[in-house]
Amino acid sequence: MNDPSLLILALAFALSFGWAVVAISLRIAQRGQRAPASVDESSPADQADPPPTPVGKVNTWFYRRGDLLGISLLFVFFALTSLTAMTHPKAMDMNGISAVALLAGIAFQMVVPIAVIAAALRLTSLDKWLGLRWRNWPLVILIAPVSVALISILFVGIEKSGYLVWLESMGVETKQDTVALLENTKDELVLGLMIVLAVVIAPLWEEVVFRGYLYPVLKKYGGMWTGALCSSLLFAAVHNNLAALLPLFLLALMMVWLYELTGSIWTPIAIHACFNALAVIGTIYVRNAEPYSASLLGLPFF
Repeated sequence: MNDPSLLILALAFALSFGWAVVAISLRIAQRGQRAPASVDESSPADQADPPPTPVGKVNTWFYRRGDLLGISLLFVFFALTSLTAMTHPKAMDMNGISAVALLAGIAFQMVVPIAVIAAALRLTSLDKWLGLRWRNWPLVILIAPVSVALISILFVGIEKSGYLVWLESMGVETKQDTVALLENTKDELVLGLMIVLAVVIAPLWEEVVFRGYLYPVLKKYGGMWTGALCSSLLFAAVHNNLAALLPLFLLALMMVWLYELTGSIWTPIAIHACFNALAVIGTIYVRNAEPYSASLLGLPFF
């Protein structure tokens, strides 16, 4: 049976973007294309009087209609780069990647978060945007491991249901390329870079982009549920692995929920880093252990 990964992931990109467009268009039409009375769209965000957040603790009052173009460009960028990579499998063969090539890839990935940060800082301060000065930040020491434990139990349940076996029967590759690289690379520098990328760099830049920018813009103009579901589906799809689509979608929804509860980006960053660290530990264990089915050890990887 032909691998349906490309088709289903393409549909996931289309669904996330299409849903967002329809939801935002309907809400704008309902408002008569008028901005909220408490915020003047023509004035700098920091000079506007911030109204109370209607739902959750993630602020959205400083975003402008121009940010809809910004998130549209992100949707298109992620879809094109991901689907292009999947249609050129040789380009995704990471088993023989060098440290220089890996560093170049990391540098390319940093273009997106840098652009997002630059766009957001034109509207407000870093603290107002991401809630960096969260007074209860030590709670992440408890929230992160508990969240990872709970989502891991859920993932085990998904695996026990026959999820992976079903996908493998359709010819789906259940192991992500990055996990395969971690398992197989003989270059210690590459291994070290991959660990840093997974545990430090990826949680920072992905949370800034997906939970820090995409989600709140979608929340403001499309509603909370549209923001949570569309940003989470896009997050799951950009990892280019059909087996990881459902687990990563559920993980992203959990991180959105906890971001709303705390109002600080430190929460999803900590969860993401803890989750990736667990995946790295499991993958390195596989490198040094007797071969066996690693089940979902590689799925929640960045």
